[in-house]
Amino acid sequence: MFDNDLASSVTGPTRLRRLLNEEPFPIAAPVNLNVRSPVSKKIIAVILSALLVAGLVAGGVAFALERKTVTVSVDGEEQTVTTFDDNVAEVLSAQGIELGSHDAVAPALDSSLKEGTRIAVSYGRKLTLTVDGEKQSYWTTATSVDDALAQAGERFVAGAEFSTSRSASIGREGLSVVIKTPKDLKLKVGSQDLRKVTTTGLTVREALIDLGVKVDRDDIVEPAAKTEITDGTRIQVTRILKTERSVARAVGFDTVVHKTSDLYVGETGLQREGRAGKDKVTYLNIRANGKVIKTREIKRERVRNPVTRIELQGTAERPAPEPEPVPAPAPEPAPAPVHVPAPAPAP
Repeated sequence: MFDNDLASSVTGPTRLRRLLNEEPFPIAAPVNLNVRSPVSKKIIAVILSALLVAGLVAGGVAFALERKTVTVSVDGEEQTVTTFDDNVAEVLSAQGIELGSHDAVAPALDSSLKEGTRIAVSYGRKLTLTVDGEKQSYWTTATSVDDALAQAGERFVAGAEFSTSRSASIGREGLSVVIKTPKDLKLKVGSQDLRKVTTTGLTVREALIDLGVKVDRDDIVEPAAKTEITDGTRIQVTRILKTERSVARAVGFDTVVHKTSDLYVGETGLQREGRAGKDKVTYLNIRANGKVIKTREIKRERVRNPVTRIELQGTAERPAPEPEPVPAPAPEPAPAPVHVPAPAPAP
């Protein structure tokens, strides 16, 4: 009778290690055949030898049948593995490949192995997308941004702005991508006509920067710069221009009256002529899109002081008038001349 371990030592992992001399085969206990005849001993020896050879041959066949060559692909990188393992889980464990809940493997872990089996392992990666300010995370086994977007069913129109290349690789640590989609707006700047524009900005401020529209602290932007925009948003920029203008303004003079005894009551005079003064006045003009909407005085400087006019008013009493002189008597009229006729001429 033969030891059962010896007969089965060429099959199974334990038996395989023994065949590979990792541990010695157990030695069978001596068999007491209790045969006295030399012929019988020879027959028994031949039978034992034949059985031993048959067992070794059978074990060799089993050894050959259990040995397999498989291909293990990890994120696209392949290696060929020779193994005596029975299923996918065992060969991955032997290769030190640990799988997480977001990782994928094909065929399934409990699938049996055979010669030429191809095992594909795809590690899970966390892809965080921030689309127009809204954040969302996906677990994907894709190794590039483009493939991950396709796997997640995310499609973006032409013109979308990505914070990284769409062909960028996604490492085991994952990747965050900011995406800004194009939006159709209506824009009016200053006195220009209303026009349609497209931008990937998220707010009015970002849209103006993206479109190359510069504004200063005086310009009026509607809606407010921090307002989030969507398709159809209308943005209006009112150009405010402030300019200063200086002009000369006359300053009126005062008039005073000085009383003087040099003049009689009722008499007036002029001691000094008056003269107007002059101010430099600065105005601030505020224009909206080129039109003046407000003007206000912001500065006034005295250039020349006015000269006061001085008038005189008499206070002296007039003296009493002298009495009128008595008129002289009228002279006696002269006697009328006597007319003496002339003598008659002689005959």
